Amino acid sequence: EMSASELISYILIHHHFYTKQHMPLILGHLEKVAFKHGERYTYMPKVATLFGALQDEMLQHMQKEERILFPAIKELEQHSNNETNTAANFIAQPIAVMEAEHEEAGNILAQIRELTNNFTPPEDACTTFRISLMELEEFEKNLHQHVHLENNILFEGLAAKKTGTCGCGGGNGAGGCA
Repeated sequence: EMSASELISYILIHHHFYTKQHMPLILGHLEKVAFKHGERYTYMPKVATLFGALQDEMLQHMQKEERILFPAIKELEQHSNNETNTAANFIAQPIAVMEAEHEEAGNILAQIRELTNNFTPPEDACTTFRISLMELEEFEKNLHQHVHLENNILFEGLAAKKTGTCGCGGGNGAGGCA
């Protein structure tokens, strides 16, 4: 039901802000656990390293979306049909890059999930260990929602609008197309 601009605002507030706020906290907890318990739980240094790489990638990814792609999508939403098709063709490649980066982030989290046995703490895990795994699981859920909104709602809505298959009846951005 949201316009593309409204959906982008929702993504920024509910997902980009969350990601930027929580990643450094989670990484700090993971690094502490890896330092204190890495000899006993040899997978935790790898988890911390993977999450650090994910943080670097996510920050760059969100910056590209916020500075380039999202403003282009908002501008696209303001134009007429002829201009929309040309502009939609222009942003198709950046969207493909974003989708590939989404997939890579999902792959990193899948590796972390596997290493941590589905975010299951050992029986003798300290509080920080337990919290870090709970944070990872919550982060993964948020990221899946985030990627779903971008790939399956925002980007698919643009593709449907470009081809005229959205079914909204709007055609020019009016009528509920995302």
